Amino acid sequence: MLGITSVNCEEWICTDLAANLLGITTVPLYETLGKDALRMILTQTEMGTVYGSDKCLKNVLNSLPSERRGYLENFVIFD
Repeated sequence: MLGITSVNCEEWICTDLAANLLGITTVPLYETLGKDALRMILTQTEMGTVYGSDKCLKNVLNSLPSERRGYLENFVIFD
C-alpha cells in the first residue's frame, strides 16, 4: 500500500502511474476526510510509505496516535 496526499499536481499523477505500473495499490488520502476517517484508513492499511506535500504529510502524522506511527517508514515530499 502506498498513500498519496497532496493537492492535484503533476507529482501526484506520476506517483500514481508509477505505482500502478509496479502493481502497487495506491490509497488517496484527502484532507477533507477528517482525522477519524484518515486514522481509520492508515490503521487498517498499515501502509509504510506516504507521498505528498509537506503540509499534507504533517496532517497525516497529526492524525495518527503515537503508538500507531511505528509502521510508517517512508515519507516522500513533493515540495
